[in-house]
Amino acid sequence: MRYLLIIGLIMVLAPIVRAQITLSLTPQTRIGTADLIVLGTVKEVVYTTKETQGSVIIQVNRTLKGPTRERVTISNLKWMSSDHLQRLQVGQQRLFFLQIVRNAYVLPNGPLSVMQIADERAIANAIAAFPLEMSLAPPVGPFFFSEQEVTVQLKVKNVSQLPIGIVGAYLKGFYYAPSLPLNLDKDLLQPKFNPEDRHPKITIIPAGEEVVLSLRVVFRKPTAWKNVQPGSYWQTAIGLRAETVISLEVPYQGIFKTYIARTPLVVTTIGFQLPPQP
Repeated sequence: MRYLLIIGLIMVLAPIVRAQITLSLTPQTRIGTADLIVLGTVKEVVYTTKETQGSVIIQVNRTLKGPTRERVTISNLKWMSSDHLQRLQVGQQRLFFLQIVRNAYVLPNGPLSVMQIADERAIANAIAAFPLEMSLAPPVGPFFFSEQEVTVQLKVKNVSQLPIGIVGAYLKGFYYAPSLPLNLDKDLLQPKFNPEDRHPKITIIPAGEEVVLSLRVVFRKPTAWKNVQPGSYWQTAIGLRAETVISLEVPYQGIFKTYIARTPLVVTTIGFQLPPQP
């Protein structure tokens, strides 16, 4: 009976533990997944309805990371609960951690991408101390649908005083065309980081050094184009970036001691192989 009670308790607590893992974001992950971090004042809130996905207009007071903007519109709030949306009221000042998707800014970690202005100094210090610089090495694309693997180069520089370890690196992206699904990831065939792997392959980058990682990926034709023939030579724009899982400690101490960082967005194209030039 005791064992049955223990098993039942584990089954009850497991979803709670998973939720805590999802909601436990480090400052490094908030910073590393954001294209733009601003302290801003809420000027307008458009709540979600059947006709709109909702949006928030922010007057930017200070920019902590990314390009300077006077105003920013945060889109696609449909998935946020009304309770979270009601926390954003006109006149409030907050820190916003934003990511570019298509032609809009979104909250990549939902309501956890919004913080109190009292946290500004701590976040500014964390940005200044952020340990790495990353980018996709040019040329990035154009890419073609194929069953053949291609390689994309990822440059990672350790700008800290301590070694860092990369335990996962892969591509993420989206289609710009509204006729295609937003998420490009499901059309990418590539090795992925397994958080349950206790002994993953780790790339150690000593302090002050830079490495170039080769990301292997297959770009598969999207399901929405199942009736489009290769002879059409169709091309479409995509946004592409690399996501890395970084170990907070070296050697690797498990998934709870990691954070996520992403490269700046690169716009390129994908489609069917073009005919040879005469």
